[in-house]
Order: sequence, then structure tokens, then C-alpha cells
Amino acid sequence: MAERTNEPESRLRHPRFNCGGTATFSCLPSNGIFLPGKILNLSLGGCCVDTTLPIDHGVRAELVVHVNSASFRAVGEVKGRRGHSEACIEFVYLSRGGKSQLADVLAELARSEAAISQLKSARYAEEMELFRRRVVEEQLLLREAQSLAIPAHLFI
Repeated sequence: MAERTNEPESRLRHPRFNCGGTATFSCLPSNGIFLPGKILNLSLGGCCVDTTLPIDHGVRAELVVHVNSASFRAVGEVKGRRGHSEACIEFVYLSRGGKSQLADVLAELARSEAAISQLKSARYAEEMELFRRRVVEEQLLLREAQSLAIPAHLFI
């Protein structure tokens, strides 16, 4: 399920979407070791990755990102860390094809978020209508009980 994160908007230039996916990355200069990670959120400007090993702030890495059916390569720089293993990575370089793939994935995530939001709104409206009907029915029963001089607690 795609959903925007609750990070402060003043700090972010691009909307981030929570999503599933994987990334493999190699710190630059490359030592030939590729580490796996799990994508936690994604935006045009970067991503947050839960890694198997912590990555230091300021480290540059080559990433191969897989989200849904798309994948792209990027060079990123760790701009922040959360907890022991989450790295907030800013994309420093994306090829034209990589930018296109990323834009397509984000458009798909945005459509999913909009559809989910619409379903939640419809469900909320339906629940509110059911509640309103229940209140009206109870008010009618109460009025009927009052007109018949029957104690109201017998009807509610």
C-alpha cells in the first residue's frame, strides 16, 4: 500500500511514498561487495532503505532499486540515518532511463494512493450515513414512546 510519510514537508522537496521494494548497493569507490536493502519510501529525490549493515552519513553508493515491476540504477549519497539500519539516500545521479522508470513508479504509487484515499472516503461516508439513520430511527422510537407514555428505556 502506497502512502505518504509523515516527515516534515519543509525538509522535503518531493513527496515521498511508502512502498515495498528492494535495493542492492555498493559503496563508492566500489570494493565489489553488494549489500541488500529494503525500500521503505521513495521520491523523485531519493529513498529510505533499511539495510543489513549501517551506512555512514555522507557515503556515496551505487544503487539498483526494484519497486513493483520497475528497476533502475542510481548513484546516491547518504544524507541521514534513522535507527541502526535505515539510511536516507538522496539521488545524486540518475540516467535519463532511470529518471523515466522512477517517474513511472511514482505515478503508479500516486494513483494507488489516490484510489485508496477515495475508497476510505467512500467507506467513511457510508458509515456516517448508517450512523445518521440509526440516530434518526432512535429519535423516532423515542418520540413514539413519549407519545404513548411508555418509559423510553424500554425502547433504547
